[in-house]
Amino acid sequence: MRAKPVPALLLPALAVLLAGFGAGFVWMTHMHHLALPLVADAAAYDGPYESLTATLGVPVNAIGAVLAVALLVYRHPRVPWWLPALGLAVQAAVWFSRLWLWGAWAETVRAEGVRLPDGGPHPAQLDYVDTHWIRIALISGYAVIALATLVIAVVRKGLEEQR
Repeated sequence: MRAKPVPALLLPALAVLLAGFGAGFVWMTHMHHLALPLVADAAAYDGPYESLTATLGVPVNAIGAVLAVALLVYRHPRVPWWLPALGLAVQAAVWFSRLWLWGAWAETVRAEGVRLPDGGPHPAQLDYVDTHWIRIALISGYAVIALATLVIAVVRKGLEEQR
């Protein structure tokens, strides 16, 4: 049984939407952490952002990770299997690194402050900011993979119809 065109493209389109949100959110997070040492009351500045992350960022990105699995399981017939598999691997890297690297560093900074008692930057803050480009690359890369999945599904359809 052939999938109807609109529902068949709905899953990749939704993945692009959520992946785009995730890419924007990770860049915003990076700017937030760069600004932390520059504000007088880092805890007051960080609190609302962490609330935003908990109520919006994490749930939307979790749905995006579920969609990465769905893109592989319910792969559009025109999309090569390795593209959503690569996307799923990137999503796994994002979540594992969030839990074991950047999440731990961010929690340390929240608990101990962005600055040491002598006024110097906290090493966890430096670790976070100095390596966050990896997370930006992973999340932004996943957005490109999701977009490529949608484009391939749409463009190959047009090419097949021209034959």
